[in-house]
Amino acid sequence: ANALGAVFAIVATLTIGTSPIAVGFVIIIVIALNSKLKLSDTIGVSIVTIIAIMQIPEGNYLLFALERFSLVIIGIFSALLVNFLFMPPKYEATLMSKLRTTSDELITLLRVFLEEESIGEKTYNEEKKRIRKNVQNIDSIFEFYKDEFHNVFKKRGYHEAKKLVIFQSMGHVIKKELAILSTIFNLFGL
Repeated sequence: ANALGAVFAIVATLTIGTSPIAVGFVIIIVIALNSKLKLSDTIGVSIVTIIAIMQIPEGNYLLFALERFSLVIIGIFSALLVNFLFMPPKYEATLMSKLRTTSDELITLLRVFLEEESIGEKTYNEEKKRIRKNVQNIDSIFEFYKDEFHNVFKKRGYHEAKKLVIFQSMGHVIKKELAILSTIFNLFGL
């Protein structure tokens, strides 16, 4: 994505210039191309590279573009190194924590409604919105965990594969709990 942004930025600067409209045009093209290539997660890096390169200084433009491209690459590799060596993400612990808290919140909301029936539509909608956001967060953390599993744990075997299946099943159960809660609230006219 970084190289894609750099190439388009250099070509656009040499052909159409560096006006704000040209920068916007290049950004739109690179966003579309990243989406087409299924690199949506790296759109931000491409945009940063385009903006960094399309700021023309006085002097040799190609040397400046190469320098900016190199700085972005060094920054990306530095961040990867720090994340890998010093502060690796703990997707498993984060995922387990999110699964537990979201499930507890769903069960608590269901108990409050069934025992007291005093929960209002506004409160229910706010809680439902918050829980759906948590479910989306769980899905994204699970994707990170699954990527880490496939990249790091290829040789770990059965135990790690079993964890992956369990986490996936827990996510499905939470989605079913949310659907049941919605059905119950719909039955009572909320």
